[in-house]
Amino acid sequence: MLKRSETVWDPIVCEIELASYISNNEIMSIKQDTFIHNRKLERVYLANNNITDIHPLTFRNNVKLVHLDFSENNINFIDKDTFIHNRQLKTIRLEGNSITDIHPNTFQNQRRLKYLYMFKKLTTIYPDTFIYNGDLLSIALGRNSVSYIGASTFGNNSELRILNLSGNNITAIYSDTFNYNKVLQSLELQRNCISDIHVTTFRNNSRLRRLDISRNNIAHFNQTRLFAGMNLTYLEFRCGWVGVVSVLQAEAQLQHGYHSNPTTPKLQHTPNQEQYDQCGNSTE
Repeated sequence: MLKRSETVWDPIVCEIELASYISNNEIMSIKQDTFIHNRKLERVYLANNNITDIHPLTFRNNVKLVHLDFSENNINFIDKDTFIHNRQLKTIRLEGNSITDIHPNTFQNQRRLKYLYMFKKLTTIYPDTFIYNGDLLSIALGRNSVSYIGASTFGNNSELRILNLSGNNITAIYSDTFNYNKVLQSLELQRNCISDIHVTTFRNNSRLRRLDISRNNIAHFNQTRLFAGMNLTYLEFRCGWVGVVSVLQAEAQLQHGYHSNPTTPKLQHTPNQEQYDQCGNSTE
């Protein structure tokens, strides 16, 4: 059984084979030997506690771990060796913490990682952070303070389907930012500071179905070239210039309220009643 000593969890002395649910408590610390006897443990849920740090040896014996949830805690640092023994991990949830940066080698042994969530205070994403995670299907990095995304950031994530970069401080999207993400289906870029998107940015993203670039600082773009070859079913582009996108499928345009003229693309400026800051985010 679990033994609780104030706000610290002592080692679990019984063998837990599948999952450990310890979410929604007031735990502040996990001892490094807490799960040392649980070699068959596959899932650990520690969300919504007050945990401030994770000892790098905490999961050293949990080689079968596939799901780890530390969301909504007060963690501000992840040692690069924290997950070094957990090669089977497929889901890591770290959203809602106070982590500002992640060492590039933090996920180096997670070659099977498919889902990664890190919201809140992340300021820097190093170019090689996800280089070892070629199987990633979904990356959620919304509501952080990241300002730069380069071609190498997701260059090795060829299986990526869903990417959420909303609510950051990104200022520009370059021609090769998503060059290697050919099966990307959903991309959220809303609530950033983007003022420019290169016309060839999405040239390799023909499978993209959902794109949200609303609430940025984009003043104009060549929509015919920008969306050429794409088969979008959802496009969100509001606050500032509203583009009448001529290259979307007629069915999708009607469904989402777009109007088009196949030969004469138009741009119309629409005043917005809401107040926005310099990055296009609502101040209300």
